[in-house]
Amino acid sequence: MSLTNVQLKSISQEVYKKFPELNGLSPEIQNRNASNAKAIPQHYLLIFKSASPAPKSIVRVVRVTADTEGKVLKISTSK
Repeated sequence: MSLTNVQLKSISQEVYKKFPELNGLSPEIQNRNASNAKAIPQHYLLIFKSASPAPKSIVRVVRVTADTEGKVLKISTSK
């Protein structure tokens, strides 16, 4: 099972609200399967990357963990 376009758009909109400089960027999507024997649901890792056009390029990476229903579980960012 993978994220639908509607779920992806919903997750992206949430990221764009918190990080407007990422608006319009598409994320890289990775599946995160449970690595142990417990029945942990499958998660997805969405990675948004942007670089500022400043004289010294600053790259911002936003990592979003979402479940199979498209619910955002965690958002972390580089400084």
